[in-house]
Amino acid sequence: MPLTSLNETSALEEESPSFLDSSQGKATLCVYMLTFILGSIGNVLVLLVVQGKKRRTINDLFIVNLAISDLLMIGFLPVYTARLFVKFHHSTAFCKTISPLATMTFFVSVFTLTSMAIHRCYVITNPFKPEIRKWKIIGWLIGLWLASFLAVLPLVIVAQGDFGTECNEGWPSEKGRKAYTASLFVLQYSLPLTVISAAYIRIAVDLLKSSTERFGPGKSLNNNTRRVRKEDIQILKTIAVIVLVFAICLLPVQLSWMMTDFGGEREKQIAKDVFLKFDFLLSIIHSCLNPLVYGTLTRRFRRGYIKYLICLCPCIKMRLADIQSTAGPSQNNSLRKQNGKAHVHDHEDKIWFAVNGSPEHETKSTDV
Repeated sequence: MPLTSLNETSALEEESPSFLDSSQGKATLCVYMLTFILGSIGNVLVLLVVQGKKRRTINDLFIVNLAISDLLMIGFLPVYTARLFVKFHHSTAFCKTISPLATMTFFVSVFTLTSMAIHRCYVITNPFKPEIRKWKIIGWLIGLWLASFLAVLPLVIVAQGDFGTECNEGWPSEKGRKAYTASLFVLQYSLPLTVISAAYIRIAVDLLKSSTERFGPGKSLNNNTRRVRKEDIQILKTIAVIVLVFAICLLPVQLSWMMTDFGGEREKQIAKDVFLKFDFLLSIIHSCLNPLVYGTLTRRFRRGYIKYLICLCPCIKMRLADIQSTAGPSQNNSLRKQNGKAHVHDHEDKIWFAVNGSPEHETKSTDV
């Protein structure tokens, strides 16, 4: 960078007071740091658990791809934080790499979530069809990365820095800018949300139908059937959480872009004063919630999380020992009562398929 640019940067920093000096700035920095730490730990734990498995399922491939894209997305948080607290000049090279790469990882995360929903719906609604081969899923995941790169290629071409304090987009026409913004809204939000919602609604209908056929009106309910019905309700609630987390966390960033490019002065001001303040943070929070929503739903992942957390914090092991000593007798009695009652296992397999995704064998048995 030329010496004059460095002098301009220093003058700019001296003219405007630092956002970090205010109480709001300090609170914002704490939130960003906590989000970065928790998101990094959660996604790294996902990778460690999958790496430690002897046999990896198709669902594990999706989970790993999601964790990698989310880690990369979270990795841009320090850059965004630096831009928020320190006003520095942006070169064209910076604008053509950082922002497009962040958008690319965002695309990969959204495309992976959509693919997971489609695959789970296929497994649930076609329980007797052969499992999709892993090499096909790997090829599909590579295609997701290529499609994400192509989706941000126009942004790489039009991005401009010119050592200003913000990155600009030099579109040949206003129509081109609006068309690209609209396409981002469709590809990143409206279309994936529609597909994910439809897939999980189809799964919920299949679960309810199976439950009604097995435990419909006029049929006696024992403790096992009540337990399975309770699990059905829990899975449906989980499905609702998955859709709501996606819809709520990713909506502000989409609204800010649409209001900025398609709205009038009033809408642009609302986008600047309201949505632009927390849209990126919510997208990062969504990346932090993914390992919780998609990882901790299975017993294997929960055990893996606890294993590595114990290594980081031995006090967790003592706490778990106290819980097990308290709940041990009741759990043992519960296990004895369930012995010999295998007539609901088929239905339970469907429930676990809905949460865990694909099984490890073509017979679709689930190892959790």
